[in-house]
Amino acid sequence: MKKLLLCTAVLLFVAGTLSASVDVLKKDTGTYVNSALYSFENLWIQSQYSSNFPTDGYGLSGTSCRGMAGKDGKILICRREAAGTGIQKFMNKSNILVYDGLTGALLKTIPVPDSLFHQKDAVGDTLRAIGYPSNDIQVDAAGNVILMSMTINLATSPFVVAALKVDLTAGTVTQAKRIFNKAYPDLATVRFDTFNVFGDMFGNGFFMAPVSGVAVGLGNMVIRWNVVNGVTDENFKPIAITKYVPGTTAKFNDTAPRVKPISETLFYLDGQQSIATLYDMDGNLVDSIPMAFRPASVGNNGVDEFTIGNHNFVVFSHANTAVAPASSWAVAELGAGQSLINMSRLYIFPKGGMGATSNAVRTAVPYIDVVGNTAFIYVYGQANGLAAYKLTLLPTAVDEHQMSNVKVSVTENQIKLSEEVAMVQVYSITGQKVASKANVASINAPVSKGIYIVTVVDKDGKKLIQKISVN
Repeated sequence: MKKLLLCTAVLLFVAGTLSASVDVLKKDTGTYVNSALYSFENLWIQSQYSSNFPTDGYGLSGTSCRGMAGKDGKILICRREAAGTGIQKFMNKSNILVYDGLTGALLKTIPVPDSLFHQKDAVGDTLRAIGYPSNDIQVDAAGNVILMSMTINLATSPFVVAALKVDLTAGTVTQAKRIFNKAYPDLATVRFDTFNVFGDMFGNGFFMAPVSGVAVGLGNMVIRWNVVNGVTDENFKPIAITKYVPGTTAKFNDTAPRVKPISETLFYLDGQQSIATLYDMDGNLVDSIPMAFRPASVGNNGVDEFTIGNHNFVVFSHANTAVAPASSWAVAELGAGQSLINMSRLYIFPKGGMGATSNAVRTAVPYIDVVGNTAFIYVYGQANGLAAYKLTLLPTAVDEHQMSNVKVSVTENQIKLSEEVAMVQVYSITGQKVASKANVASINAPVSKGIYIVTVVDKDGKKLIQKISVN
């Protein structure tokens, strides 16, 4: 992937209909010192602090641009329009805004089909929005774009999730369907602001939504729905969070929490009063950021992991809008066994922060695009900024063994591999080897419940290290 010149990029703004204006894209003026292993630099930034970022967002209208995702090096932001007039007075049309990851220029505005988040009145022909359309956006493992509607009362307003196949070049939706549209009469105080996905929403996988708020018995819940052959099982799995970090102040998910599943058995949760923490599917705390590297403040949410070669990293929100550097992020290398607790924090960015504009949306899950030995990291804080950075693993750090593509899963009492491998070993979270086999495609799972580290060497000598949960 070539790095493009940024000095004369064209920035297109949207104000209801697409209009264009020219702006010189800015760069973060902070200094990021390279080490013997890594280099880190800003590609471009548009923010309150760096370039007079408008309070209504990056060419976006008000608080209706809430979620960010990415696909093929492009940044995707979902935008919900204000209700129309006349026959469309109850309709909230929505669009997917597509930005170039290397320049930040707006490339396309893709209309979302009205049928996904609207339905006719039971007693008339008036089309009305279902909840608050296109409140969050994700991209699944198959490259499908997934949107959700926010519901503030699950008893009366259905939770809608839609899957779309999108042609980013043409700027069109080639296929779209609702994969979920259901209310639950007994869950009147349940509100969903955000969600996330794992697997293929046209095939097999699951999606998760954290309950927003502080209601006792509900405000600590994350809900999971399984998807099989593109059909969602309405019988959800409730996951009660047993402990938050910091436990002294955080008791609930609170406002605009974020989840990020990283495997079939593990997910991150980042709440209004808590920091990004790893859990298993029973809600048990698995791993957390060590005290020395904990965020400067809570309130901004979003976390994701990525791998370059055999080096594993995490990006997480570092400070909210009230603490300097306001609206900032951190990137760290995970420790042995992909552990947070043994991480090494590398950089905090932007050095000057993005902005101090308070908002109910907080931030989005970062989009990370790994190309060769470089990770392109995109972060977005509604009303505060949008920026692109890149972390490059230098030749001195590149492992001689490439990463294996073998998939690891846990089924009942077996750890299954997607193919026969030369060696598989299982370690406890403390580093003790508990099992080892050569030339197999599966191995018995440990008898004791808990978190384990699986190391694999495939037939080509490539390595893989993956954290699993045994229930």
